[in-house]
Amino acid sequence: MKTTFLLLTSLFLLTTIHAQEEPDFGFKKEDFFISGTINYKNSETKNTNSTSETNEFQIQPEIGYFVGSNLALGTRLGYLTGEQKSRGNNVSNTVTDLSGYSLGAFARYFIHPQKRFSIYADLSVGYTFTKNETESPGSSNQLNTGVFETEVKAYDITLSPGINFFISEKLSITSRIGGIRYLDQEFTAFNSLDSSEIKREDNEFSIDLDFNNISFGILYNI
Repeated sequence: MKTTFLLLTSLFLLTTIHAQEEPDFGFKKEDFFISGTINYKNSETKNTNSTSETNEFQIQPEIGYFVGSNLALGTRLGYLTGEQKSRGNNVSNTVTDLSGYSLGAFARYFIHPQKRFSIYADLSVGYTFTKNETESPGSSNQLNTGVFETEVKAYDITLSPGINFFISEKLSITSRIGGIRYLDQEFTAFNSLDSSEIKREDNEFSIDLDFNNISFGILYNI
């Protein structure tokens, strides 16, 4: 966290020093922009008795509008899909389907938005729904196929620092680094074999400004 603070401080000083340069880059009042992130994950985990493979795809487009010289308001949507396959010698093979979506709104305040490089603070509120459905085929001692479903409904408020850098007059690279977050989520699990259902509600407050939690995206200024 200390390293992140020092980096952001250095970037702020760099932005201030060059505040009067490169007038052709940046944002101004009444600008529209389209942005978003696309993530794909493929991983494989092996141990002595089992192997697990995960494929996951996520897309999150967003659109924003500058209501002032430094302030932009916008909305974002998200879609998630994926699959996890597990197989092993002493356990039944399982397939888990992952799906979900998200809705959100944000307010983004830029420091020196008219310049090629700018630091910003992003305050967002959002709703996320994810569903996991795991199917276990029958084994030698289990004739029926079991389906285990989990659903998570989450509401969050997040404040994140970010960086925007224009690579041309209209196109820029943007990123967000962790954030300060409040999360309220409801967890529901259902087992088809015995028709049992479990519900749980969690509240969480976290501060995560580490570079292990960083996202990148592309932004187009209309």
